[in-house]
Amino acid sequence: MKFLILLIAFAAVLIPTADAVRIVDDYGITVSKKCLTMIKNNMTSDCPTYEQILELFPDTSPRQYIGDFKIIDNLVQREPMKLKIDNCWHFLNSLAWTQSKTVWIDPPGCMQPYMKMITIESNFNEYPIAGITSHMTNNTILMGNERYVNSGCTESIINAKNWLFLTGDMLRLMNHDCDPAFTSFDHIKKFYFEKSNQDIATSNKHKLDEFFKNAKEKYKVSHIGSNDVNENKSIIEDEDE
Repeated sequence: MKFLILLIAFAAVLIPTADAVRIVDDYGITVSKKCLTMIKNNMTSDCPTYEQILELFPDTSPRQYIGDFKIIDNLVQREPMKLKIDNCWHFLNSLAWTQSKTVWIDPPGCMQPYMKMITIESNFNEYPIAGITSHMTNNTILMGNERYVNSGCTESIINAKNWLFLTGDMLRLMNHDCDPAFTSFDHIKKFYFEKSNQDIATSNKHKLDEFFKNAKEKYKVSHIGSNDVNENKSIIEDEDE
């Protein structure tokens, strides 16, 4: 144990800073703040507790250094880190030398940006897809549904209602760099809109356009602004009469 701690500390000194680097073989699973709030307040939801997640997706992180799971605020959560770590990326990168594909349940916040993260969110149903949902093709628009994955395959949000299946499927997908061949779930949902035929003569815009058109054709002589004292300046005459 002491040797491992010394090895990690020594490696952290040798490895240069690389804030943009992610640990591709580490996976984090967390529940959203919204879910935690609902669970703490005994509100009805589909959000799983960390205790439920741990039963199905075992945590393989070094709990002896990072912190074990204990009951905090009446919920099973990871306790604060036991080690004082100044650079979380250095620590994670050093751990990668001793073990790979580590699964972290409720990982420390400073480590989450450097691993592939899956966040379980309540009521995460349909959502617009940037650059796609705003365009309709053949009366059809596409929207995301129940699962979001960023372009780098490093962050994912899944719907709590289907968390059991989606968590396992997402771990498999991330393990293969989001190759579509390694997922059993299609997160793209199609919405079809039937064409609506409307008689143009019944539209308010058409009626207003026709009103102005008829007014211009019917009333052609205006005395408004005239200097003739014998004329009523407020009258527009119908030239055809």
